[in-house]
Parts: sequence; structure tokens; C-alpha cells
Amino acid sequence: MACPTCRKEYEVEARFCKRDGNRLVPIAEITDLRAPAGSVCPVCDHGYDPGVSVCPADGEELVPWALRERMSEPGSERTLVKICPTCGDHYPGGSGFCCSDGTALVMVN
Repeated sequence: MACPTCRKEYEVEARFCKRDGNRLVPIAEITDLRAPAGSVCPVCDHGYDPGVSVCPADGEELVPWALRERMSEPGSERTLVKICPTCGDHYPGGSGFCCSDGTALVMVN
């Protein structure tokens, strides 16, 4: 079994990915195990199959798995950043709402 989002391989009895929560599929269904293909919600870290662009739970725009993984590595110069569209305060990518005014945060491109 393998995750269609991050391509991590698991034992046959596994059903969900430990990294992003996506449902696992048989390895034979994945055409290229070398490169992650799906995307991840920057708020809840749940993985989604290719073609899904917005997290159904959080309404956030999804980030490609490879980008999310690279930007969240310890020691990385860049990290995912969100901004409050109301006051302009910046937050780490795992944040969902502004501490000052409660506005839902958006990703900084």
C-alpha cells in the first residue's frame, strides 16, 4: 500500500497514511512512486489526491506535498507563512486564525 499524496509506502494491512491522513491505495495504482503528486492542507495537514485544490474541511488552498515537506524541514530558510487580511499580522503556516481579531488567515505566496 502507498499514499497517493506523499508516496510513502506501508504494509499491506495499513489503510491511512501516518503523514497526511490520506487513504492508502495499492502500490500498483500509483504510476510513479518517486515523486509526490497530491497536495496538503496547510491548516490540518491532511493530504488529498491530485486534482483537489481546496481542503473541504478548512476551505484552505492546498499546497503541493513536495513544497510543504521542503518548507517545513528543520533549518529551512523558508517556512510556510500566513497573513491576516484584516490587520496584516504574520503567522506560521499551521495557524488558522488571527490572534488579534479572529479573522481566518490566508497563505502568503
